[in-house]
Amino acid sequence: MKTFKYYLPAFFWICTLFFLSSLESDSIPSLGFQFDDLVAHFCVYTVLGYLLSIAFLRGEKQLSGIVFVLLLGWLYGMSDEIHQLFVPGRFATVTDWGADAIGTAFGLLIFLKVPGLFLWIDRKVFN
Repeated sequence: MKTFKYYLPAFFWICTLFFLSSLESDSIPSLGFQFDDLVAHFCVYTVLGYLLSIAFLRGEKQLSGIVFVLLLGWLYGMSDEIHQLFVPGRFATVTDWGADAIGTAFGLLIFLKVPGLFLWIDRKVFN
């Protein structure tokens, strides 16, 4: 039960993404530059990739865990795009899903290459 706390941030972030995806398009502010939608997708899925890495990898960086984190993030990104098909004014695009997938991979990469960040978060947030 002690490790359950590592799953909560990813769960709450997924809930946040689901809520944001449920908003009608006119409710979402634009960042004001070309491709701002792709940048937003990349950023929020970078956070998701990092949080999924905390949940499923922590100190262990085995290939099977890395693949699992990537697949989970990519599948959630795909389901998020499908979900948007049912929201008025929203639509699904392959480019948005691509930004989601690249963001997930980047979040995982940050987790793998900057281990001190997780150790700091672990000390400050989880303990």
